[in-house]
Amino acid sequence: MCIYPEKCSVAKLCETEVVMREGRLTGVWDGIVKVARVEGWQSLWRGLLPTLAMTIPSQVTYMSFYDVFRQAILSFEAPVPVWQGPIPRPAIHMPDFPCDMPCEHDELVDVAPAMSFARVPLLIASLMSGACARAISATLVTPLELLRTRLQASHGRSSFLSVIQPLGMEVKQQGVHVLWRGLSATLWRDVPFSALYFTGYEGGKVLLTGRGFGESQTSTFWHEFGISFIVGASSGCVAAFATHPFDLVKTRLQAEQAQRAVYVSSRSLFSALRRIVVNDGVQGLFCGLSPRLAKVAPSCGIMIGAFEAVSRLLRQSHA
Repeated sequence: MCIYPEKCSVAKLCETEVVMREGRLTGVWDGIVKVARVEGWQSLWRGLLPTLAMTIPSQVTYMSFYDVFRQAILSFEAPVPVWQGPIPRPAIHMPDFPCDMPCEHDELVDVAPAMSFARVPLLIASLMSGACARAISATLVTPLELLRTRLQASHGRSSFLSVIQPLGMEVKQQGVHVLWRGLSATLWRDVPFSALYFTGYEGGKVLLTGRGFGESQTSTFWHEFGISFIVGASSGCVAAFATHPFDLVKTRLQAEQAQRAVYVSSRSLFSALRRIVVNDGVQGLFCGLSPRLAKVAPSCGIMIGAFEAVSRLLRQSHA
């Protein structure tokens, strides 16, 4: 609501309620205070129910698939050729007489490279695992994320039914694929985000503890959580910055009014990106970056920190 002036329905709805009464929103904290003052503090948690309904299955599938894919890729051994270079031809017994001419047995012979088996490097495994896990998770929860975006884009004290009924009409008129509107943009955002996030996390965790995801031997529970939180939050900020343009387009497309909404494809995604660059310049691709970083940093830190710490407790309990 703070960052899309006259660009989408969120800003238009916001102007009728908050901006007209409190003035233009100048930042994240200013927006929180003014929205709470006009609509009440409970309005800041609008869309919480579908968010929880989306987050629980999303994170369960996300982290579980990442762990499974990571172990599978790290245990895979790929054949790698090892070049041994030329070697002398085997010695041949010759008569004992002087010879100044080059002999055949003095030549070097090239041999075929030997094959050895090597494991996939940790950072490559984390990049591949993060991308695959997020692709599966995002596809499963896109309908719930669409519903959450509609609820958060609604103004005043809109009820759940006032949002779900128009969405149900769209499904009847256009088909069930409407529920996956924005999936292309979501995948363009989430798949590279997760690949960068887990690669950065694994690299940072190895630098600080010498071990990767789920493998460190820190001294205490809070030490485990603290290191995971710091590395996860830092890696999440970098990944969020790199993928923010796709998040911007996804949010705008999903928040459109029903009569203007169309099924989002990769083509329409890049058309929207091109329109933003033409209208607002390259800096327009990073509108709303600060609110997203304010959300991503603690959420990524808490998620990975809680996962690592609870996993440690469960392993100790099992032992």
